[in-house]
Amino acid sequence: AFTRHSGIFYMSLKGGIETAMLREAYEGDKLIDIDPLLQIKERFAELLKEGWRQRAEQLRLKQEKIKQDMELVATRVAE
Repeated sequence: AFTRHSGIFYMSLKGGIETAMLREAYEGDKLIDIDPLLQIKERFAELLKEGWRQRAEQLRLKQEKIKQDMELVATRVAE
């Protein structure tokens, strides 16, 4: 669990003593103190998702424009 979820735990091997501490504070199952680094990682993930959404929308609009242009050319050729 410690190596698989290294962002959640702080690991120390100083002085031959292995120590693991949870980076966040919980009260029961409620998160009361989030690790600042985790906040940064979550914000970065949100920005990536937003970038992917914007890129997908740009590609969709571009494909629609190409389709419209092709239909316009087809109607002109038919005339």
